[in-house]
Amino acid sequence: MKNVMKLMLIMGVSAVTLFNTGGGKAGTLSADSLYQQVGTTSTGFSFDKGTTNLNLGNKIKTISVANRNGTIDFKQGDVKDIAVHMKVEVNHATKQEAKVVASKTKLQVKEGKTLDIGVYSVSYGKGNASSPSVHLTITLPRKVNSDLHAEIKNGNISLSKVTGTGKIKIGSQNGNITAKEIGNDISLHTIDGIVYVSDAKKSVTATVTNGDIEANRISGALHMETMNGDLTSKDALSSIKAATISGFITIKSSKVGGDWDVSSTEGDVALAWPEKAGVQVNGTTSFGEIKTDFPLTVKDGSVTGKIGSGSYHIRASSEAGLLSLMKN
Repeated sequence: MKNVMKLMLIMGVSAVTLFNTGGGKAGTLSADSLYQQVGTTSTGFSFDKGTTNLNLGNKIKTISVANRNGTIDFKQGDVKDIAVHMKVEVNHATKQEAKVVASKTKLQVKEGKTLDIGVYSVSYGKGNASSPSVHLTITLPRKVNSDLHAEIKNGNISLSKVTGTGKIKIGSQNGNITAKEIGNDISLHTIDGIVYVSDAKKSVTATVTNGDIEANRISGALHMETMNGDLTSKDALSSIKAATISGFITIKSSKVGGDWDVSSTEGDVALAWPEKAGVQVNGTTSFGEIKTDFPLTVKDGSVTGKIGSGSYHIRASSEAGLLSLMKN
């Protein structure tokens, strides 16, 4: 009998909250009253707030997720509704203080044409200078027609095997963005951080103010831009635009499937493509050296020529760095 009661208690505290705001009204919810497992970290305490299920109605055009401090992780799975798991970390506080902060940390949801999923939390500590770290793991149904937007002010965002959604737009002010196995057009932007994207089936736009970008195995058009950082790509199979003010650019591909337009103001540019690709090449450097193993004309800081059919244009420039155009 005791074992049965214990099992019923476990089932009760691990229950899932189902929330439907209706009528476009905002709501605040938390699984805190149902389930809260306390753990410790090297600098504080962690609280598992459980999973909240959100119904995805047919009228919802966009799923928008916002978090101030922590992480957002997206994946798709065998779920009917959107499942949002929340974990809260409170550092540099007593256990009792941490419990109070965690208990006040909740999801905020507003439903209309856009399903807005946000986080409400309170500041704590001396001068209320500290904020909890909120880690959201969001599991989407296998097929979602809605666009997906996410934004975080301080932290990382990741997407893994998100292949069945509308267009995706991700932003971070201070953190890294990782996107792997993406099925639709995706736009990624961070101010201070690194962007890594791989195995994207459609177009990728990645912009960074201060940081590197790496994009591998991109089937659609690729646009990479950073003010201060390196750009790297392997096997981008359509058009490529890449620009940095201060940084190196390295692009290698087994296929040229569109025009390449690549420029760095203060760094080396190294491009490599198949020997038999049909391209028209035009490259310049003001103060750097030019290296190539293609039958191109190199003269007075420029490199030009037509290879094969010349179907696509490869334009490359570096003001003060090495310009390398090689066979892949």
